[in-house]
Amino acid sequence: MLMGSVYFRKGDWESLMKRAAEYLEYEVIKPLVFALYSERGSHWNIIDAKEIPTVESKGRDERGFYIYVYPNIKSKGFYPPRNSIKRFCGTFVVGDKLELSLTDAYWMARDRMDFRIKVDKDSEGKLSYKVWVADHKVGSFSEGAIIPV
Repeated sequence: MLMGSVYFRKGDWESLMKRAAEYLEYEVIKPLVFALYSERGSHWNIIDAKEIPTVESKGRDERGFYIYVYPNIKSKGFYPPRNSIKRFCGTFVVGDKLELSLTDAYWMARDRMDFRIKVDKDSEGKLSYKVWVADHKVGSFSEGAIIPV
């Protein structure tokens, strides 16, 4: 396993990217967000993705990033119980630029997320993504990779 690489079943990755492309065909008024889950002890192998339908946009910050929240996310079952085989390990965010914002970094640190995948159109209008990986021990973030298996 390569450190900073996120492993998806090929069909799951293709489905998420297809959903992202469809979403970005229209004017984005709030990000489309999926919670990503791995098996406990294997944080880099994604076994499930669940759309978070409760995203509420609070506008944009001075750099153009969306400010958004997911109200009542815990009560809606997005965080598996501690005894579950699933672990909430990251998010797949569509329509909120490709770069990591301070808000992204805050939520990744707060929720101990291993990574955040950001999907949007690049400067040429093509669908693109970046994987942002957290190193919680030193408090830094770096780019990672997707590996469909």
